Amino acid sequence: MRTICLFFGLTLLATFASAQENKVAEVSRIRLYLPDKLLRQRVGDADPLVVYIKSLQKETGAFWEKAEKPNAKGLLLVVGVKPDKKAKVWCQAVEGEIPATTLSQFEKQLSALAPVAVKEGPIAFALEIKLAGQQPAKFPEMPKAWADAAKDAKTPLQIPDGLFKVVWPD
Repeated sequence: MRTICLFFGLTLLATFASAQENKVAEVSRIRLYLPDKLLRQRVGDADPLVVYIKSLQKETGAFWEKAEKPNAKGLLLVVGVKPDKKAKVWCQAVEGEIPATTLSQFEKQLSALAPVAVKEGPIAFALEIKLAGQQPAKFPEMPKAWADAAKDAKTPLQIPDGLFKVVWPD
């Protein structure tokens, strides 16, 4: 699976290299689930996506500053955005546990942020987040909810188009 796109990936990585403000929850990598050409078609200019990801990053830091210290080394934060500015967030603790109620509250808080506008289909991306300065050995490729849906499907599910029909139907 190609998870980082050249144009958007370089733009986003350059933006976040100097944008880390929070040591409780720090973005270590951004993973894009669409090829560069399709991502450009659906988002257009990278700047609005950068602004949206920065807002997610800022809200993530604020949330974990106030929340009970998580018992996990990292957090996989996956975001899906559909046309009409519909957004959904999936979170998963990495190398440790975070209470389901805390993750649910966090997902709702992030889902309430104004997402980037997309057209002609959905986009999906992930933020790999280090918690309290710890570095997990490896982040999963996708959240467990996605992996379970893909496993149960009778045919391969393309991310995000086919997968969202199963895990996030309209």
